[in-house]
Amino acid sequence: PFPLKETSELVTLAEAAGDPWFLLLAAQEQAALLSPADAEARLLALEPLCATGDRSLSLRCSLRDHFLGEGYAGLHRLDEARARAAAERARVRQARDWVQESAVIPLEAQIALLDGSYALAKAYLDETSARRPGECRVERFAHLALAQAAQNQLRPDRARAELAAAPRCDEPLSIS
Repeated sequence: PFPLKETSELVTLAEAAGDPWFLLLAAQEQAALLSPADAEARLLALEPLCATGDRSLSLRCSLRDHFLGEGYAGLHRLDEARARAAAERARVRQARDWVQESAVIPLEAQIALLDGSYALAKAYLDETSARRPGECRVERFAHLALAQAAQNQLRPDRARAELAAAPRCDEPLSIS
């Protein structure tokens, strides 16, 4: 995000211009600096802009949905997180934005892991790895996330297997 001063200026300029794309950008930058409740209110206030179906706003609205989905997941508000991830996926599919679609899949995996749906999370993480073959950090992320889930489910053998399969990427392995 922009530093506080620049974010305030961005919000002022976006509001003065009234351009929906810049209003969404400014709201997201501002939300990154706010408390979760204030960030949610700020981003949801712009729902009418995203409800228009304007294709030129598709990416900005997808990013807004992603930001909200991550926030809801972090607060364990899983129904709302799933709804935002589904909205993001629908937008990126309609826009045929493969890059942003690849970004929503790890969020869907995170939500599935928080919900205790190991098999669904594994499918999402396998898809994430398949879309980015050979990327060490992506494969590492997938295996460490599954190891953490197995640990949470008190499945030490599965956790050990995931840790053993995780590439090192020149960093030590760790799950919290």
